[in-house]
Amino acid sequence: MNYAMRWFYRHLANGEVEPGASICSLCGLAANPTVMTPKVKVFRPTFVDYDLQKRAEQPGLCPACVWYFDHQELLRSHWYLSASRATPLAKADLLPLLATHITAPPAEDRYYLIAFTKKRHVALRGWLNAAGARLLRVNAEIYLVDVDAAVLRMVDDLAALRTHHTWQEIESGYYLPFALLRWSDLADFERHRAAVQPYLRTSAYLLARYLYSPPARTGKENEQNVLGLSE
Repeated sequence: MNYAMRWFYRHLANGEVEPGASICSLCGLAANPTVMTPKVKVFRPTFVDYDLQKRAEQPGLCPACVWYFDHQELLRSHWYLSASRATPLAKADLLPLLATHITAPPAEDRYYLIAFTKKRHVALRGWLNAAGARLLRVNAEIYLVDVDAAVLRMVDDLAALRTHHTWQEIESGYYLPFALLRWSDLADFERHRAAVQPYLRTSAYLLARYLYSPPARTGKENEQNVLGLSE
Protein backbone atom coordinates (compact mmCIF):
# COMPACT_ATOMS: atom_id res chain seq x y z
CA MET A 1 0.00 0.00 0.00
CA ASN A 2 1.08 3.55 -0.71
CA TYR A 3 -0.06 6.30 1.66
CA ALA A 4 1.69 9.15 -0.18
CA MET A 5 -1.33 10.29 -2.22
CA ARG A 6 -3.64 10.09 0.81
CA TRP A 7 -1.26 12.23 2.86
CA PHE A 8 -0.84 14.79 0.09
CA TYR A 9 -4.62 14.93 -0.19
CA ARG A 10 -4.99 15.39 3.56
CA HIS A 11 -2.40 18.14 3.99
CA LEU A 12 -2.71 20.06 0.73
CA ALA A 13 -6.44 19.70 0.02
CA ASN A 14 -7.81 19.14 3.54
CA GLY A 15 -9.40 15.97 2.21
CA GLU A 16 -10.01 12.52 3.65
CA VAL A 17 -11.09 9.47 1.69
CA GLU A 18 -14.26 7.85 2.97
CA PRO A 19 -13.51 4.19 3.82
CA GLY A 20 -15.44 1.38 2.21
CA ALA A 21 -15.34 -1.92 0.36
CA SER A 22 -13.59 -0.79 -2.84
CA ILE A 23 -9.83 -0.84 -3.35
CA CYS A 24 -7.98 1.88 -5.23
CA SER A 25 -6.00 0.54 -8.16
CA LEU A 26 -3.14 2.98 -7.64
CA CYS A 27 -2.52 3.22 -3.89
CA GLY A 28 -4.10 -0.10 -2.90
CA LEU A 29 -6.08 1.45 -0.04
CA ALA A 30 -9.77 1.03 0.73
CA ALA A 31 -12.42 3.58 -0.26
CA ASN A 32 -16.17 3.89 -0.50
CA PRO A 33 -17.40 2.59 -3.90
CA THR A 34 -19.50 5.73 -4.38
CA VAL A 35 -16.42 7.99 -4.49
CA MET A 36 -14.36 5.95 -6.94
CA THR A 37 -13.49 7.20 -10.44
CA PRO A 38 -12.72 4.83 -13.35
CA LYS A 39 -8.99 5.00 -13.89
CA VAL A 40 -9.41 5.15 -17.66
CA LYS A 41 -10.82 8.65 -17.12
CA VAL A 42 -7.81 9.75 -15.05
CA PHE A 43 -4.64 8.28 -16.56
CA ARG A 44 -3.30 10.62 -19.22
CA PRO A 45 -2.01 9.39 -22.59
CA THR A 46 1.52 10.24 -21.41
CA PHE A 47 1.22 8.09 -18.28
CA VAL A 48 3.59 5.11 -18.53
CA ASP A 49 3.94 3.92 -14.92
CA TYR A 50 1.18 1.31 -14.99
CA ASP A 51 3.43 -1.16 -13.20
CA LEU A 52 3.37 1.08 -10.11
CA GLN A 53 -0.29 0.34 -9.43
CA LYS A 54 -0.67 -1.54 -6.16
CA ARG A 55 -3.86 -3.29 -7.29
CA ALA A 56 -3.80 -3.11 -11.06
CA GLU A 57 -6.78 -5.46 -11.40
CA GLN A 58 -9.05 -2.87 -9.76
CA PRO A 59 -10.91 -0.50 -12.14
CA GLY A 60 -11.12 2.66 -10.03
CA LEU A 61 -9.09 5.35 -8.30
CA CYS A 62 -9.86 6.91 -4.93
CA PRO A 63 -10.39 10.71 -4.61
CA ALA A 64 -6.85 11.18 -3.27
CA CYS A 65 -5.24 9.59 -6.33
CA VAL A 66 -7.55 11.50 -8.68
CA TRP A 67 -6.58 14.72 -6.90
CA TYR A 68 -2.90 13.81 -7.21
CA PHE A 69 -3.16 13.49 -10.99
CA ASP A 70 -4.81 16.91 -11.15
CA HIS A 71 -1.80 18.47 -9.41
CA GLN A 72 1.17 17.74 -11.63
CA GLU A 73 3.19 20.43 -9.83
CA LEU A 74 3.87 17.79 -7.18
CA LEU A 75 6.21 16.14 -9.69
CA ARG A 76 8.42 19.24 -9.62
CA SER A 77 9.03 19.37 -5.87
CA HIS A 78 10.99 17.55 -3.19
CA TRP A 79 8.94 16.47 -0.17
CA TYR A 80 9.14 15.19 3.37
CA LEU A 81 5.78 13.49 3.78
CA SER A 82 4.11 11.86 6.78
CA ALA A 83 0.69 11.47 8.34
CA SER A 84 1.29 14.69 10.28
CA ARG A 85 2.76 16.99 7.63
CA ALA A 86 3.73 17.53 4.01
CA THR A 87 6.82 19.73 3.83
CA PRO A 88 8.18 20.96 0.47
CA LEU A 89 11.97 21.03 0.44
CA ALA A 90 14.47 23.09 -1.50
CA LYS A 91 17.48 21.23 -2.86
CA ALA A 92 19.64 22.89 -0.20
CA ASP A 93 17.39 21.44 2.53
CA LEU A 94 17.85 17.80 1.52
CA LEU A 95 21.33 17.04 2.83
CA PRO A 96 20.83 18.64 6.29
CA LEU A 97 17.44 16.93 6.68
CA LEU A 98 18.75 13.47 5.78
CA ALA A 99 21.80 13.90 8.02
CA THR A 100 19.60 14.94 10.95
CA HIS A 101 17.20 12.05 10.45
CA ILE A 102 20.00 9.49 10.35
CA THR A 103 21.25 10.75 13.69
CA ALA A 104 17.82 11.28 15.25
CA PRO A 105 15.16 9.35 13.29
CA PRO A 106 11.65 10.84 13.50
CA ALA A 107 9.14 8.93 15.59
CA GLU A 108 6.72 8.68 12.66
CA ASP A 109 6.36 6.77 9.42
CA ARG A 110 7.41 8.97 6.49
CA TYR A 111 8.45 9.30 2.86
CA TYR A 112 11.42 11.12 1.36
CA LEU A 113 10.58 12.12 -2.22
CA ILE A 114 13.29 13.68 -4.38
CA ALA A 115 12.66 14.71 -7.99
CA PHE A 116 15.78 14.92 -10.18
CA THR A 117 14.16 15.77 -13.51
CA LYS A 118 10.83 16.92 -12.07
CA LYS A 119 9.03 14.85 -14.71
CA ARG A 120 8.48 11.47 -13.05
CA HIS A 121 5.89 10.31 -10.52
CA VAL A 122 8.19 9.93 -7.51
CA ALA A 123 5.26 9.61 -5.09
CA LEU A 124 3.95 6.51 -6.89
CA ARG A 125 7.24 4.79 -6.01
CA GLY A 126 6.98 5.84 -2.38
CA TRP A 127 8.80 3.55 0.05
CA LEU A 128 7.54 4.02 3.59
CA ASN A 129 10.22 4.54 6.25
CA ALA A 130 9.12 3.06 9.57
CA ALA A 131 9.19 5.27 12.65
CA GLY A 132 12.63 5.31 14.25
CA ALA A 133 14.47 3.70 11.31
CA ARG A 134 18.06 4.93 11.00
CA LEU A 135 18.67 3.55 7.51
CA LEU A 136 16.69 5.92 5.31
CA ARG A 137 15.03 4.66 2.15
CA VAL A 138 14.84 7.63 -0.17
CA ASN A 139 12.81 7.80 -3.36
CA ALA A 140 15.06 9.69 -5.76
CA GLU A 141 13.36 9.93 -9.16
CA ILE A 142 12.94 6.31 -10.31
CA TYR A 143 15.46 4.98 -7.79
CA LEU A 144 15.09 3.65 -4.26
CA VAL A 145 18.27 4.58 -2.39
CA ASP A 146 19.33 3.22 0.99
CA VAL A 147 20.94 6.23 2.66
CA ASP A 148 23.26 5.97 5.65
CA ALA A 149 26.01 8.21 6.98
CA ALA A 150 28.55 6.82 4.48
CA VAL A 151 26.38 7.82 1.51
CA LEU A 152 26.04 11.36 2.86
CA ARG A 153 29.80 11.61 3.52
CA MET A 154 30.29 10.82 -0.16
CA VAL A 155 28.90 14.29 -0.93
CA ASP A 156 31.95 15.80 0.80
CA ASP A 157 34.25 13.36 -1.00
CA LEU A 158 32.79 14.42 -4.35
CA ALA A 159 33.22 18.07 -3.43
CA ALA A 160 36.90 17.47 -2.67
CA LEU A 161 37.49 15.54 -5.91
CA ARG A 162 35.66 18.14 -7.98
CA THR A 163 38.11 20.77 -6.74
CA HIS A 164 40.71 19.35 -9.14
CA HIS A 165 38.91 16.85 -11.39
CA THR A 166 36.05 16.60 -13.86
CA TRP A 167 33.02 14.32 -13.54
CA GLN A 168 34.44 12.26 -16.40
CA GLU A 169 37.61 11.55 -14.44
CA ILE A 170 35.68 10.63 -11.30
CA GLU A 171 33.23 8.33 -13.07
CA SER A 172 35.78 6.65 -15.34
CA GLY A 173 38.32 6.15 -12.56
CA TYR A 174 41.05 7.58 -14.78
CA TYR A 175 42.51 10.75 -13.30
CA LEU A 176 44.68 12.93 -15.50
CA PRO A 177 48.29 13.07 -14.31
CA PHE A 178 48.52 16.86 -14.53
CA ALA A 179 45.36 17.18 -12.44
CA LEU A 180 46.82 14.93 -9.74
CA LEU A 181 49.72 17.36 -9.42
CA ARG A 182 47.28 19.93 -8.05
CA TRP A 183 46.93 17.97 -4.81
CA SER A 184 49.25 19.08 -2.01
CA ASP A 185 48.91 15.61 -0.47
CA LEU A 186 48.10 12.62 -2.67
CA ALA A 187 47.00 10.73 0.42
CA ASP A 188 44.00 13.07 0.61
CA PHE A 189 43.18 12.35 -3.02
CA GLU A 190 43.39 8.60 -2.46
CA ARG A 191 41.16 8.80 0.61
CA HIS A 192 38.41 10.64 -1.28
CA ARG A 193 38.77 8.46 -4.38
CA ALA A 194 38.55 5.26 -2.34
CA ALA A 195 35.41 6.48 -0.57
CA VAL A 196 33.61 7.21 -3.85
CA GLN A 197 34.84 4.27 -5.94
CA PRO A 198 32.55 1.53 -4.50
CA TYR A 199 29.46 3.63 -5.22
CA LEU A 200 30.12 4.43 -8.87
CA ARG A 201 27.29 3.37 -11.18
CA THR A 202 24.88 2.99 -8.26
CA SER A 203 21.76 4.93 -7.34
CA ALA A 204 23.50 6.08 -4.14
CA TYR A 205 26.17 7.79 -6.27
CA LEU A 206 23.52 9.50 -8.41
CA LEU A 207 21.86 10.85 -5.27
CA ALA A 208 25.15 12.07 -3.79
CA ARG A 209 26.05 13.78 -7.06
CA TYR A 210 22.66 15.49 -7.07
CA LEU A 211 23.05 16.63 -3.47
CA TYR A 212 26.51 18.02 -4.15
CA SER A 213 26.29 21.77 -4.63
CA PRO A 214 29.27 23.15 -6.57
CA PRO A 215 30.74 26.53 -5.65
CA ALA A 216 29.88 29.50 -7.85
CA ARG A 217 32.07 29.68 -10.92
CA THR A 218 34.04 32.73 -11.91
CA GLY A 219 33.30 34.47 -15.19
CA LYS A 220 36.29 32.77 -16.83
CA GLU A 221 35.19 29.36 -15.56
CA ASN A 222 31.67 29.96 -16.90
CA GLU A 223 33.11 30.76 -20.30
CA GLN A 224 35.21 27.61 -20.26
CA ASN A 225 32.21 25.53 -19.25
CA VAL A 226 30.12 26.86 -22.15
CA LEU A 227 32.95 25.92 -24.50
CA GLY A 228 33.07 22.44 -22.99
CA LEU A 229 36.64 22.91 -21.86
CA SER A 230 36.19 22.46 -18.13
CA GLU A 231 34.09 19.31 -18.21
